[in-house]
Amino acid sequence: MSDYAAYPQRITRAQALAALDALGIPHTVTELRLDASTGADVTLYARNADGRAIAHGDRPVTVSLHIPFGEEATPDGTA
Repeated sequence: MSDYAAYPQRITRAQALAALDALGIPHTVTELRLDASTGADVTLYARNADGRAIAHGDRPVTVSLHIPFGEEATPDGTA
């Protein structure tokens, strides 16, 4: 069994945004789930060409996508 005391009690918003930045994911994300075997599942607010959030009635429209793991780049930038 894992030692749960080693996990943080909470994270700051700044830490969460830094994690998104490190992954190259925009801050319009409403939900992020990392799966160690398949990649990331992301839910974000849909935006129009002007960058404004799209709504249906009084609710924002969200889009879900899956970002699979890819090959890690080598030092020369190739996979």
